[in-house]
Amino acid sequence: MGPPLAYAVFVICFFSAMKHSSYLLRCATFAVFCATSALTNSTASAQGPYATPPPVANRPEYTERYTVGFMPGLRFSSYFPRSNERLGNLYGASIDLVLVTWARQNQSRGPSHGRIYLALDLLDSNKAAAPSMFLYGLGTTLSFERNPQRDFLIPTFTFEMGGLSQSGLGSKFIVTPALGLFLWTRENVHLTADAGYVLTTSSLLDDLRGLRVRAGLALTFW
Repeated sequence: MGPPLAYAVFVICFFSAMKHSSYLLRCATFAVFCATSALTNSTASAQGPYATPPPVANRPEYTERYTVGFMPGLRFSSYFPRSNERLGNLYGASIDLVLVTWARQNQSRGPSHGRIYLALDLLDSNKAAAPSMFLYGLGTTLSFERNPQRDFLIPTFTFEMGGLSQSGLGSKFIVTPALGLFLWTRENVHLTADAGYVLTTSSLLDDLRGLRVRAGLALTFW
């Protein structure tokens, strides 16, 4: 019951009391008015903090920009192991398959951009005597920002785990944390760059630890 209705009840009852010249009826009328006003105010107070706010025009609530799967890619890859006297510095190509990539624009916590990928690096050493090396892994890349208002220069963190293989060395397990950038990202084009550090699980393989740098393009035509 709103305030206008409370006043309407009071006016009707008051004039009815004046017509009959009854003191008791006048007092009853005033009591009804007070009770009605108190009920109205208490109802408004109870609803106040929890009342549904009016809608705000043009307020962005949640936008899912895209989710894309199976995006092939190609990157330039370089690897600089600590034992470069024996292994040399290695350069080559990384063939990627982005299993899924997504972008969100909202104020919720968490990264706005991300992707999960498979990578196979085919590297040749700058030392003629050193054999070629293969690096392979499954990785995920996530943005640091939760709602960037741009499509370029978005800082990222990457964690990749997999292995490396070389003739005479065999296959070894490695992990590579990295920092990088989405240089340019759209629904069907990703231009990325990152620099990380290859880590091994054994101190006996310390010579394999070293800097790893990659940059390249992933795209899809559908």
